[in-house]
Amino acid sequence: MKDTYCKNCISLQVLVGLLSCLGAIANITTPVLAQVIADPSLGTAVNQNDSIYQITGGTAVGGENLFHSFSRFDVPNGGVADFLNNPGIANIFSRVTGGTPSDIQGLIRANGSANLFLMNPSGIIFGQNASLDVGGSFVATTAEAINFADSQQFQAIASQAAPILTISVPLGLQFGANPGKIQVQGSGHNLSYSETDSTIRADVLGLQVQPQKTLALVGGDVILEGGNLRAESGRIELGSVASPGLVSLAQNDSGFALGYSDVQNFGNILLSQKALADVSGESGGEIRVQSGQISLRDGSAILSITQGSKLGGSFTINAKDSVEVIGESADNRYASSFSTEAQGNGSTGEMRINTGKLILTDGAYIQNYSFAEGNGGNLTVEASDSVDITGRGLYPSGLYTGTTSTGNAGNLTVSTGNLIVQNGATLTTNTYGEGDAGNLTVSTGNLIVQNGATLTTNTYGEGDAGNLTIETERFSVFNSLVSTSTFGEGNAGNLTVRASDSIELSGELPDARGGVGAPGGLLAQVDLDSEGRGGNLTIETQRLSISDGSKVQVATFGQGDAGELIIRASE
Repeated sequence: MKDTYCKNCISLQVLVGLLSCLGAIANITTPVLAQVIADPSLGTAVNQNDSIYQITGGTAVGGENLFHSFSRFDVPNGGVADFLNNPGIANIFSRVTGGTPSDIQGLIRANGSANLFLMNPSGIIFGQNASLDVGGSFVATTAEAINFADSQQFQAIASQAAPILTISVPLGLQFGANPGKIQVQGSGHNLSYSETDSTIRADVLGLQVQPQKTLALVGGDVILEGGNLRAESGRIELGSVASPGLVSLAQNDSGFALGYSDVQNFGNILLSQKALADVSGESGGEIRVQSGQISLRDGSAILSITQGSKLGGSFTINAKDSVEVIGESADNRYASSFSTEAQGNGSTGEMRINTGKLILTDGAYIQNYSFAEGNGGNLTVEASDSVDITGRGLYPSGLYTGTTSTGNAGNLTVSTGNLIVQNGATLTTNTYGEGDAGNLTVSTGNLIVQNGATLTTNTYGEGDAGNLTIETERFSVFNSLVSTSTFGEGNAGNLTVRASDSIELSGELPDARGGVGAPGGLLAQVDLDSEGRGGNLTIETQRLSISDGSKVQVATFGQGDAGELIIRASE
């Protein structure tokens, strides 16, 4: 009896264990189905046909604004969320109230030229195969509400009472204390370089709006892991908000411009695995990035190319704490970069980087360049704490403006507390053609140029080089070069250094094998066979120290005359 009882117990235990295992396996292997589910608050209806979700109903106000509400908004791979709106609708405002992030793996589509807002405070994920077919602008946000001109709000919070809706225009995105993340996944871009070092673009999958429209991602942290964003001749807005506040919306010709004056704290924006934000087109579009920290890695890029005859838009990076641009793609085809280029008759827009710290390493760069008849715009860096530019990859890490053709290059201006350029990195303005190079101006408390680094303005063609001006307290050049030169028909610029405390020059430039190469120090010269004139070299400081083969020199080795050397050292 005891044995029989024990056998029955063991059998029962085995059966219970087996059922538990099967249940666990079922729980593991049964996928959670992506789906679009309306909530009852606004009359939104969803008709599912396989993986096609036809979205109708909602609440239309004034004939132009259409409001939808969902408890879940997930689109499966190969699926479609199809907003079947009246083509006369101007704005579709959709909210997700269920408390879970939206997972978009398929297509979001809307009729006509309507702008589409997707608001989910819990977060939004765009998978590798996510795409858009929207006639107007697209705004994805993890704000808690959209504010309107008549003091009304469209909140992403379900309530028993129907929300008060409005016919007025949207004025802003109201954020709460802990906004969700926005993620965009993908396989990365296919950018490469031409023989003249201009960027060659190639079509890739990703989130794309119609030409001259806005693509905006505004949330907590914004993360692009190989994700691709495209707004041809339009506007891309990336914003990371980390505290309650209002992000303003202002309608313009390309959709919406966003403002952050009411936001106190900002989060992180990360582009990795060859992620890309691209506004290139007939006229280069506008770029606006607002964050606490922004980091570009693995050959990721933010790009604006003016390919036609129209003027390119502005390119603005605002990162309260830091900007990091690091390294190259794994295949070594493209470097992490902020880049705006003129490849047509139209000029590029202005490029501005505003931050606490700027770090460029391992071949990463920031440039505003002309490769055609259009002029290159100015590149301005303002970093309240420091700028650190280090190393090289395919190209030296650096800040660049220049021209290879008839267009003029823009000015390069750096203002910071401390500037270090080292290990082969560079700040440079060049001309290789008929156009003139821009001026290079540095204003900093402490400037160190070391280990094969360069600060230069050069001409290799018919155009004139720009002037190089340095305003600092302390200036050190170790085994590096600061120069203005002509290697062609154009004239070199003037080199002016004003250091209120001291200037220390030591050593020569290393060659590729680590030995001694070209002279280091401060040079203004005419190179071999060059026809252009050399520039003047002016030094003003209290103390000037020169050692270990370093030089202060104006010279001509070509046909053009050398400039003048002026030194004013009070001690």
